[in-house]
Amino acid sequence: MTQRRQSAGRTIVRALLRPQLQLNTAEQGQDRRDRAGAEARAARGLARQSKRGDLMKTRLSNTASIAVLALAAFGAALPAAAQQAAGATATNAAPEQVGEVVVTGLRSSLQNAMKIKENASGVVDAISADDIGKFPDTNLAESIQRIPGVTINRNNGEGARITVRGFGPEYNLVTLNGRVMPGTADPPLGSGLGVTRSFDFENLSADSISGVEVYKTGRADIQSGGIGSTVDIRTARPFDYHSLQATLQVKGTDDTSSPKDSLKPEVSGLLSDTFFDGKLGLLVSGSYSERQSQLQDVNINGWQQDLLTNTTPGVTSSNTNPAGHIWSPQGENWFYADANRVRENGQVVLQYRPIDSMTFTIDDTYALLRESTEQHQVGAWFSMPNDLRTATVNREGTVTNMVAAGNDLAFESAYQHYRASTNEIGVNAKWDATDNVTLTFDADDAIATSGDPGSEGDGGFNIMGFNSAPNGNPIFATKTFCLCNLQIPTVTYAFNNVLSPAAGGNGGISGFNQLSAANASELFGQDNGTIFRSEVQQWGGNLVWRNRSDSALESIRFGGGETISTTRNRSFNSGNLYPYYYGTIGNASGIPYTVVPTSGLFQGFSGGGSANPIPYIYSYNMNQAVQYLGSSSFVLPATPTNDDHITEDTWNAYVQMNLATEFNGMPFKALVGTRFEHTETTAKSLVQVPTAITQTSASEYQTVFGGGTSFSNIRKSYDEFLPSLDMSLGVRPNLILRASFSKTITRSDLTALVGTETFNNSPKPGARSISAGNPALLPYESYNTDLSAEWYYGKNSYVSVNYFSKYVNNFLITKTSQVTYPNLTDPSAGPRYTNAQNELIASGIANPSSQQIFARMQTDAGTSVLTGLPTDPAIVWDLTEPSNAQTTEIHGWEFAIQHVFGDSGFGGQVNVSLPYGGPHFDPKVTGNQFVLPGLSKSVNVVAFYEKYGFTGRLAYNYRSSYLAGWGQSSSPDEPIFVEARSQLDASAAYSPTKNWSVFMDAINITNEGQRTYGRYKDQFMGAQVLKARYQFGLKYKF
Repeated sequence: MTQRRQSAGRTIVRALLRPQLQLNTAEQGQDRRDRAGAEARAARGLARQSKRGDLMKTRLSNTASIAVLALAAFGAALPAAAQQAAGATATNAAPEQVGEVVVTGLRSSLQNAMKIKENASGVVDAISADDIGKFPDTNLAESIQRIPGVTINRNNGEGARITVRGFGPEYNLVTLNGRVMPGTADPPLGSGLGVTRSFDFENLSADSISGVEVYKTGRADIQSGGIGSTVDIRTARPFDYHSLQATLQVKGTDDTSSPKDSLKPEVSGLLSDTFFDGKLGLLVSGSYSERQSQLQDVNINGWQQDLLTNTTPGVTSSNTNPAGHIWSPQGENWFYADANRVRENGQVVLQYRPIDSMTFTIDDTYALLRESTEQHQVGAWFSMPNDLRTATVNREGTVTNMVAAGNDLAFESAYQHYRASTNEIGVNAKWDATDNVTLTFDADDAIATSGDPGSEGDGGFNIMGFNSAPNGNPIFATKTFCLCNLQIPTVTYAFNNVLSPAAGGNGGISGFNQLSAANASELFGQDNGTIFRSEVQQWGGNLVWRNRSDSALESIRFGGGETISTTRNRSFNSGNLYPYYYGTIGNASGIPYTVVPTSGLFQGFSGGGSANPIPYIYSYNMNQAVQYLGSSSFVLPATPTNDDHITEDTWNAYVQMNLATEFNGMPFKALVGTRFEHTETTAKSLVQVPTAITQTSASEYQTVFGGGTSFSNIRKSYDEFLPSLDMSLGVRPNLILRASFSKTITRSDLTALVGTETFNNSPKPGARSISAGNPALLPYESYNTDLSAEWYYGKNSYVSVNYFSKYVNNFLITKTSQVTYPNLTDPSAGPRYTNAQNELIASGIANPSSQQIFARMQTDAGTSVLTGLPTDPAIVWDLTEPSNAQTTEIHGWEFAIQHVFGDSGFGGQVNVSLPYGGPHFDPKVTGNQFVLPGLSKSVNVVAFYEKYGFTGRLAYNYRSSYLAGWGQSSSPDEPIFVEARSQLDASAAYSPTKNWSVFMDAINITNEGQRTYGRYKDQFMGAQVLKARYQFGLKYKF
């Protein structure tokens, strides 16, 4: 027994001296006197243990009473808790842990991460740097996905945001050195999340990170805001080291997705030193990287419900859908986008220790990401039901084959700008006031901006199209859409072969090879932009009192503070520009075009490459097109379409007790606490009043707004109590059982809190939607249970099993209702439309297309733009509003094993995450359903070798299919699912000396792409070609 206690005591001493990635930046870098004091206190504790004997029964009785009281308080607090609040502060961090960070090599990294997990309170997983300036993966998100229960979303093949235990990016809180980081808007080739609270890991270079901790259970002293997890990213401090430390790393990146053969540079470095006998420390780190890539994507605009019916002329149906619904595609697009990205990171940290018991820290972290993309696309549009000739519908109600009028072959070029910057400045002071009292104060201000306020915004595009030959007759007879059991559906155009020179005398066209710029006409362009600014200001302090008596109570932590989060999101939309749809044929003939064969695009999927019936894409420079056409209006409007301001002011206070004793000779620990938060939310939004709907083509519509600039102003407040209890029992040496119970919260998405209604700027049929916010939304509340067993059976080796359960209430549901406004009428559905259709039929055109009908309406009205009239029917809008009305239960198992084969150098990791629960999606139910996005199974397998200066690693990741979210581009109530996907990565390094190393990283070496689908698996939504990326580098450590 005594030997076991002494062994436990030595473990405690080593834990105190071991480098930790604690949440509180102030609790790093204690000096030698602190460490000596820790050793002395631990030694005194061992001596006391040997004399306890008769006190054991009394202590066990006291401990049992305390545990019972803690559990009773927890059980009483959970049902009584109300609503939530914003974050805490960096001072509300992890327990005091000090030490010198010395990590070298992959196995040392695994050992450090394993020890963090073993010594933590609650369920914690960690990743540690292999060495100074060398993280296991080239991307933070890619590394974090190796943790059980963590999966990632990718932007253009690169890890960006995380999902933990089935809860997506918006349900996870990311902190930097314990401080909440503001979110940014999505980049042009982003994940589609738009403006969100979630942090984009793409903005940070992994080379400047010393470690990451993922907290899966709640604690009173940890920031609130993540019901999935709290992820703390750690960067180095100069007092982590006691001598000069410097690294320089140079890489070259070869992204095989880009057709351009060139290595792009990446340079990073770190310099740290202490001065004046360790009283002053300075650390400077920075990185610069470039990436050149190409994204190839095929997508469907959306599957529209019931534009066709089982009785529509031309429809052949075997539909057995209970309600008889039919879903037809609105359009298919094939595009490639050349992207150039530059990322810059920098950090400066200054630490000052005037006396041994006092430390001051000032740090400034800066991140900048700039990305520009040039996109070229060909698209086919289907205007249903007017253009339908024939359609085949399967048993589920999906159109599998469709023949339509042969209009609308369009080529688009877009030039998108994106800039995201984050700057965080913080100060921290820590004072060991007495031998058992420590005071800490921390404050910081973090600002993130994203988008591009320039004249071209971040989403300008221009479209050219082919519809009629110079003789005025249609070029295409029909176009045929076919799923054809392919991974990418095809669209085949049939030419009007009767168009010979004899027929019209000028312009017979009978195939794609005869299409040229002389046959093209400028369609329209738009300039869209988003400017997003987010600021988080936080301050707080805590007091830790350590008990020097023999009782089970080891310490009490008191803390509190304030967090103010302010966001402003402005979006701009110019509407359709130029002389409107289908200008004069040949008006864009002077624009330089490049014919890009599609046979070399979209390979790797059946239906792509040479199987694509559309043989090429007309590629042209959008800016040159704008200049050639002489448009002076291709600029962002002065007044934004949306201007939303949201402020959340949160005050917090907490208390947390740390208990340690023995139960039947087994070490028992408990961490019990509660946190109170009061939040006040203010939502101000620009009120835009729509005045009319205009139609500029057979398929293009625009909402016209009045000139008002008034703002709504709504205030709400709520309170939250967040209790937590973590317990661990060492039932055998190296075998730990854990139980954790907590309540955690996540605030509603920013777009759900706006105080006005937002009308769709382009209200095409099937996409006539209004979205409304709700500033009174309460936070999501999750009542969490974790039970785990961990066996640390060997050096760097362990097995763990974890069961978790989350009962979540206040989940958002979107209520949809139909509304009309008398002044918003449909110009395409009134008497003018009927008259034009009858006139065309009378002229001998039996089945006039929507394009022909619109052209006749223009002629009849004597104008190119049609505005809704009082005699036209009112448009029926789908108004969606969020509300807190759902609860769900998510359960799951996490299995992990890490094993090192003695001194052979070989080792491996395997983990499996199996979350389940919640409502399942029912494809037969239309409208909104409550289903948790992101819920999926995952598997990670890592094999490695490290010996004699060589390091090699092979990492495999699998994620099952999952619901990505709701809202296809033209069908807001339809779902988007992501197919199951796996990826294989590899890395290798050689260190001939302790200073030099060369390395290679390979990402997605098997060129795994990504597919998405809609309500049913045969409702193809998209396919992305993602290719391998290689990095080669050299590192020197001084």
